[in-house]
Amino acid sequence: MNACGCCGAALGTVGIESPDRLHGVPGSYGVAECGSCGSGRTLPMAREEELAAFYPSAYVPHGDADGSRLAGAAALGSRAIRAWQASRMLASPALAAGRSLRPGRAL
Repeated sequence: MNACGCCGAALGTVGIESPDRLHGVPGSYGVAECGSCGSGRTLPMAREEELAAFYPSAYVPHGDADGSRLAGAAALGSRAIRAWQASRMLASPALAAGRSLRPGRAL
C-alpha cells in the first residue's frame, strides 16, 4: 500500500499515467491522488539512491544549464506559479454563515 506523503492516508488509484516526455527517462509514471487531503504522489516511488537516474546530467532545477537564472517568459511563469501557490496557502477556509469579529475595525 502506498500512503500519502502529507497526511498518511491510503492513496487512491492512479489518475494520470505517462512516460517522461521532458527528459526521456525510460518507464511510465503515474500520479495517485489522496482521497483524504487531495495531494498527489508520483508512482512508482523511487528510492533515494535511484533519484539521480531520473534526471539528465545537465538538469538544473531553478535556472539554465549555464547556472544563470531563468529569464523572460520562463521567469515570469515561474514567478506566477509561486505567487499562485502562496495565495492558496494564505487563503482562509470558508466560514459558516453568521457573525465574525474583525479586530481593529470600527463598527
